[in-house]
Amino acid sequence: LPSFKIYDTSNTILYEKKAYERMNPSSMSKLMTVYMVLERLKSGSLSLDDKFLVSRKAWRKGGSKMFVMVNKRVSVRDLLRGIIVQSGNDACIVIAEGISGSEEAFSEAMTLKGKEIGLRESSFKNSHGYPARGHYMSARDIATLSRIIIRDFPEYYKMFSETEFSFSGIKQGNRNPLLYKGFGADGLKTGYTQASGYGLVASVVRNKRRLLLVINGLKSIRARSSESARLIDWGF
Repeated sequence: LPSFKIYDTSNTILYEKKAYERMNPSSMSKLMTVYMVLERLKSGSLSLDDKFLVSRKAWRKGGSKMFVMVNKRVSVRDLLRGIIVQSGNDACIVIAEGISGSEEAFSEAMTLKGKEIGLRESSFKNSHGYPARGHYMSARDIATLSRIIIRDFPEYYKMFSETEFSFSGIKQGNRNPLLYKGFGADGLKTGYTQASGYGLVASVVRNKRRLLLVINGLKSIRARSSESARLIDWGF
């Protein structure tokens, strides 16, 4: 495995491999985009009912999509689910432009905020995780960010356990394989690009004990599902 980290509620590291090395985080870096939104919701500077305009750039973005329509306004509530459940690259760009005016400015703000909250090996060049020079995270940072989201935003964190979301008449399922195994998973995010392989950051709770797993670089969807389940079972 290129990178791997698993630790429990007490912040005890159970096992790690290359956890501090910079890697392509693919869609797992969307967690930082989500964090930027949740922080504003908690402070009151943003509301779930606020709406952001869909630009042509967002509408045209390829890869996983929420299928927003250009020049339409979409609520923050729907955009969050479009990112968390559907992994929409288009939704990330709408959020970035709505908050910071441009994706470039938002990416700079992501990097600065990441350093502020303790992400040591993270730099962001976009809001969605497409491979880009200078865009990276470590498994350690992904785990740290996940822990902060779970701890600081419990009222919104439940979105990560939703298994499906419909928008524009299109229903999509959550890509997190552990949510369907019935053994306590409640988040967080998958990732895949050809450069990074298949990855997952997962949270599982059993008997009031939570384990966080970050894994990246697997060769198939099946391997991501089976290896993450095996490692979580090993951890417990």
